[in-house]
Amino acid sequence: MSTRLEELAPAKRALVEARMQQARAARADAIVRRDAAGPAPLSFAQELVYRIERAAGGSSPYRIPRALRIAGPLDVERLRGALNALLERHHVLRTTYAERDGEPVANVEPARSLELRAVSLEATPPQERERALARVLDAAADEPFDLARDVMLRATLVRLRDDEHVLLLIAHHIAWDLGSQGIALAEIAQHYAARAAGAAPLQAPLPVQYADFAAWERRRLHGERLAELLAYWRSELAGVPELLAVPTDAPRSSVPSDAGVRREASLPADIVEPLVALGARCGTTPFVTFAAAFSTLLYRYSGDEDVVLGCAVAGRTRPELEPLIGYFSNMLPLRARFSDDPPFADLLRSFRGTFLRATEHAEIPYEKLALELQPQRREAAFGPLFGAAFDLRHADGTPVALGAATLHPVRVERCVAKFDLNLTVVLSQGAGATTASLDLKGRAQLFEGATLERMLRHFTVLLRGIAADADCRVSRLPLVAHDERPALSLPRARTSSGENFDTLDGLVAAVAARTPAAVALEYGDDSLTYAGLDERASQLARRLRALGVAPGVGVALFMERCPELITGILGVLRAGGYYLPLDPSHPAERVAFMLADARVSVVLTLERLRPLLGRIPDVPATRVVSVDAPAADYAVNGAAVRPTPDDLAYIMYTSGSTGRPKGVMVAHRAVVNCLAWMRDAYDVTPHDAILLRAPATFDVFVAEMFLPLIAGARLVVARHDLAADPRYLADVVEQRRVTLLQLVPSQLPAVLETPGAAGALARLRRLFLSGEALPSALLTRVLHDCPGLAVTNLYGPTEATIYATHWDVDRTHWRGGPVSLGLPVDKVTVDVRDANLRPVPLGVKGELCIGGAGLAAGYVGRPDLTAAAFVEHDVRLYRTGDVARYRTDGTLEFLGRRDAQIKMGGVRIELGEIESTLVALPEIEAAAVLLREDALGEPRLVAYCIPAGGNSEDARAHTERIRERVSETLPSAFVPTAFVWLKRWPLNANGKLDRAALPPPDAAAESYRNIVAPRTATEATVAQIWARALSVKEVGVTENFFTLGGHSLSALRILAHIGQRCGVHMPLNVVFERPTVVEMAAWVDERTKSAASPSRPTLRRIARTFADLQR
Repeated sequence: MSTRLEELAPAKRALVEARMQQARAARADAIVRRDAAGPAPLSFAQELVYRIERAAGGSSPYRIPRALRIAGPLDVERLRGALNALLERHHVLRTTYAERDGEPVANVEPARSLELRAVSLEATPPQERERALARVLDAAADEPFDLARDVMLRATLVRLRDDEHVLLLIAHHIAWDLGSQGIALAEIAQHYAARAAGAAPLQAPLPVQYADFAAWERRRLHGERLAELLAYWRSELAGVPELLAVPTDAPRSSVPSDAGVRREASLPADIVEPLVALGARCGTTPFVTFAAAFSTLLYRYSGDEDVVLGCAVAGRTRPELEPLIGYFSNMLPLRARFSDDPPFADLLRSFRGTFLRATEHAEIPYEKLALELQPQRREAAFGPLFGAAFDLRHADGTPVALGAATLHPVRVERCVAKFDLNLTVVLSQGAGATTASLDLKGRAQLFEGATLERMLRHFTVLLRGIAADADCRVSRLPLVAHDERPALSLPRARTSSGENFDTLDGLVAAVAARTPAAVALEYGDDSLTYAGLDERASQLARRLRALGVAPGVGVALFMERCPELITGILGVLRAGGYYLPLDPSHPAERVAFMLADARVSVVLTLERLRPLLGRIPDVPATRVVSVDAPAADYAVNGAAVRPTPDDLAYIMYTSGSTGRPKGVMVAHRAVVNCLAWMRDAYDVTPHDAILLRAPATFDVFVAEMFLPLIAGARLVVARHDLAADPRYLADVVEQRRVTLLQLVPSQLPAVLETPGAAGALARLRRLFLSGEALPSALLTRVLHDCPGLAVTNLYGPTEATIYATHWDVDRTHWRGGPVSLGLPVDKVTVDVRDANLRPVPLGVKGELCIGGAGLAAGYVGRPDLTAAAFVEHDVRLYRTGDVARYRTDGTLEFLGRRDAQIKMGGVRIELGEIESTLVALPEIEAAAVLLREDALGEPRLVAYCIPAGGNSEDARAHTERIRERVSETLPSAFVPTAFVWLKRWPLNANGKLDRAALPPPDAAAESYRNIVAPRTATEATVAQIWARALSVKEVGVTENFFTLGGHSLSALRILAHIGQRCGVHMPLNVVFERPTVVEMAAWVDERTKSAASPSRPTLRRIARTFADLQR
């Protein structure tokens, strides 16, 4: 042969050698029969099914039911023989499974007979037969398979009449797929006909068996080819979301169920045919076209710019596999990218390329791919790699002949959902037109049938829009009919009128005129009447007007929560000015920026805070007024200029993503609208008492302060140093008979854990929860611990003036699940809109946009930010950045943020502001900040930094110094509690920072810590309590609580455990004053030795200046 090759011309010789090499490769790659002796390997698809079946204990979703109606005369024995011939011919149906050395193996059993079970429904009334048939099918499908002993196919024959039967076939997926059904029916019909004729069926012997395929697949998928395939898929799926982000009707369970819910719809030819033609113009098939459209629907529902769809493809890719029964079908994860908002036609062309590349790498089974890419979900049956699946089939209406009878498929109502969502499109040809049916299945745990119906309606509208204009960008394609839009954007009726034309001070003054002798304010055991409060406010207003304060002039208040703060605010408003609250604990640099940015002319403070204020640059002493210092009354010439409802009432600063805080300007009209609604909606009267415990820099402070004062109720002022102490809170609620209380949800667990506090809450008339998302489990807990307590969930950003929506919890109907934001307050509109500011339909994610009377005027000196956040669309709207959706009852559900803003302990934090502060330090080249949960589930800020010099060890050693420099610029709530130093960022497939890949703080990040062991029993006890509360292995007795990641919530846990284990009550301020184990243990020993454990803090500890103020 070699001699003859040498005689050929070089070109011909090369061609012949290439063909010979291809032939050798084909022979080497051929599927050959294996030695029949001994166990066989499982295919990769079978292996995953086997493991899931073992983990599920026989309750997995891998039983496949099929029902066939037999119309005509039937020979039962011939049918039994045909079924057993099928079992004889296809070894996979009589294969059992066991384990050898921990790995599953397959054993082909000798000839087995299949039992054809018989059930007769002849005696059942005709009108009941279909329901009885469904019960028989359910019972057969519910019966588990024993993979170690059973035949993998079961058959039940239900007799309805002499000439009508239903054949139920139940197969296990480990030996069966959709393609197997057609093969099996054809062979059953052939065997049945041959037995009727007394002849052997005309069937060619099977070239190989399924076990041969499994062994071939194992040989083929290893080494370089497997590495090549895995490399492709790792790159293709890098950075995709772990879970399908389509909003669900119920929270995701940790134990998923395969029980499904199904809804169907039909598509007319005027939708289907243009789509088929569009696919042809783009060089692709209806399968790819409809899959791209379904991906678009998921994108519009989820808002994810990356959507991964599992697409079913045939797995019989070689001629010798075509006649085999077995599990060959495969799922390809297809990624659709929506980041550039492409026209649908462009998306389709891109998706076509994705599909073609995927098919070139499709020889790796989905199950093997899932195990390799997500090994942590080895036993998971439920949707690794993707949460939604898609398939397209062509209807086959040709009946199968069974002798003189015919077989027709019977609809099986039983619904099994292996994925969160699964759409099957069936194309049908008839009467010269192409139509389609849609079959959408979802997990019953996650979706209600009404939700699937809406999705199908939206999909139909979307498809019609694509058919009409395939060049429309995907974000602008229609999704909803006009008559479906919820009417939440309409202003709600008010119960009062005219108050939008008043001011805050005007409302308080009117109450003082009506009830001058009523108690307005309580602090400790002292109180102040409405007449006294009005007089103090008027006296301060005259003093401020003498300093030039008038409408449009700002006055800062540099003080903690105390009675002087209340009179100070009222005095500023009565003078006509607006107030700016400042927190004395904030860094001087931040306070100085706010004073300059807000252009205030006067600063109100307390005498004891003047030295602290003096350290802030550019604050002239001549413009500082101590409200607690004696002062003569002022006579001001001319009538006072009263503010109007459109004048500013206050400026409140929030975190800014650019590194600078931004001041929100709020007018009287907006505040009065919110507070008048709240007073009337919750029937606030002079019989009520409201606790003021929020810092003045939070907008909830405005509601806590003014709601009682405009209703003639009592305002109970909490001590600023004890307001966070849950035991003090319980005391003040009980002793001052507080009826209405507002809390941030994250503060609630510590209160409920404090002995007696839950009982105090239960005696409230209503509890308002606001400032951050309310967890479902926490709401359930407070309802259980405080029976009879009315609870309201309130939502609203500062830019929408305190509250925009409210939801009053209905105890009788609360069953858990996501907590609703409820409905908008009076004269406020709330919409959920897409990126183009168009309203979205029920159930679809969008940005929550607020309009109406509650909107702020904008940001101080930032027209760019104001224009971006307060947009003029069909009406003026504030774009909150919050992601929400409409629920079926018309209320709103909060789903998260579309940016890096977070809420922690009720504090609004822009992570970008922290990152800007970090990179401004010379030691840091780049920074990223994340909100992460510690081992106890408590939130903490973690800073990831790349050092400027590249030496992470040097940087790690100076972490504490860097933390101190950050605290000189940012408030304590903004300072990260953990720092992780990296040499480089983990990057995603697009070369951008992959935040999900940033590691959690670990022991390596703590290697610089100087851990000093406890020296006394008390120190050991306190150190153990700290370690548990801070989720660290051990704590050095000289380490700082806040350096270790401590915050107010973990501090409250420490106080509770110290009370339990040491028998002493520790006030919260001790944590701040003694932030090391040594100091805290010494405090405990002092109390224990003196046998004078401090009593619960009482309300007799009053402000030093309040008695003077009353006198």
